[in-house]
Amino acid sequence: MTTLNSHEDKRAQDMELVISNLANQLLSKATIADAFSAIPLDTMVQLVQKQAIEKAKKTINELPQEDVDQIVQQIKKNAETNSSDQ
Repeated sequence: MTTLNSHEDKRAQDMELVISNLANQLLSKATIADAFSAIPLDTMVQLVQKQAIEKAKKTINELPQEDVDQIVQQIKKNAETNSSDQ
């Protein structure tokens, strides 16, 4: 029984190795068209939005409070200008 389990474990490990290797080969040849066909557009947009938000949070957390205050004032000023243009 132990020999059978050992053989099955080795086969499972070999299969994982082959799958990983083949997947890496396929990924190395993948194009943007392949990515778009595999992932729905809304999912891709959500991933990009999440990355943008995380990057913005990191950037803001590294800024001095004075810079954050200036950015807030500029955003409010732009919002006022845009609302009065309409």
